[in-house]
Amino acid sequence: MGRNSRYEEVPSATTLLESQASMESGTRDSPVVSVDNVTFSYGSHRALDDFTLQLLPGEVTGLLGHNGAGKTTAIKLVNGLFRPHQGSVRVFGADPAEEKSAVRRRMAVVTDTLGLSDRESPNRALRYHANLYGYDVRETLEAGGNWGRRFGIYDHFDKPVKTLSRGMKQRFALCRALSGNPDVLLLDEPTLGMDPVARQDFRTMLDEFRGLGGTVLMSTHDLGEVERSCQQVVVLQHGKIVTSGSTQDFMRPLMRDLDVEIEFEEVTAALVESLHVLGSVRDIKSHSNKISFQAREREAIADSVRTLVLAGARIIRIGSTMPTLEDAYLTLHGAPLA
Repeated sequence: MGRNSRYEEVPSATTLLESQASMESGTRDSPVVSVDNVTFSYGSHRALDDFTLQLLPGEVTGLLGHNGAGKTTAIKLVNGLFRPHQGSVRVFGADPAEEKSAVRRRMAVVTDTLGLSDRESPNRALRYHANLYGYDVRETLEAGGNWGRRFGIYDHFDKPVKTLSRGMKQRFALCRALSGNPDVLLLDEPTLGMDPVARQDFRTMLDEFRGLGGTVLMSTHDLGEVERSCQQVVVLQHGKIVTSGSTQDFMRPLMRDLDVEIEFEEVTAALVESLHVLGSVRDIKSHSNKISFQAREREAIADSVRTLVLAGARIIRIGSTMPTLEDAYLTLHGAPLA
């Protein structure tokens, strides 16, 4: 995904060659980012405690937790802004705090503060961004403009940033990050202030980025966005990981005793009896042209539908009370994100 036209001064040719060899040796199955047993403190306050994280190509990982849980600190460590007090951080095999030039060629960051000057225009900000990181200015303006069109804000690229709404500024910060054609995106509250259309564009962008093998670490309080966009979830509490894994794994404990209602053209005794044979459903009730029951687990819903179709059912609608990622988070923490 990276460009060949970038240029940048580096401390030594040997360091650059070693970094390039290590950073280009990864495969689709090997971690792009590895954070191993990291501890980091602000004075006496321990922000991260034995924090371990691996990010794979083509995956979006959601970093969840209450304010002060350590999410932003984790992003700053991956970005090389902080050095761990214990443990190690590697991005494409390189230490981001030691080998900033090699790492930042392939990484982009969008923070919740956005880092935009109110007096400059988006186009001027793109030029500054290109010069700061050694990107080709013309290519950066072209790529940033293309993303600006995708997000519906390109007509504002010559206006002062102060005239843009919060949501438009957020969209432009993403355009600027993507203009460098990165391999890794670090996002801190990326959809803050976005309207529903812009959020959909953002999800489409993530899907395209993942399809190209891109890797994303996204810190957010928007559990709905995590549920829609992330393949992996990491939940932090007081600097410690309390759970991590796929979104399916995170929600699996709640995928029990699900209420299901199926509407038919006609309910017959044979359909009701066919469900009684299954051991994975219970509390079967029929009323009018509907059958309701409780499925012991999510897979039991598919088994029930298959059984009913084989019994001759003509199904009109299937409804169930499926838990959300927010339900899973509340079960884990007992309080909503704030």
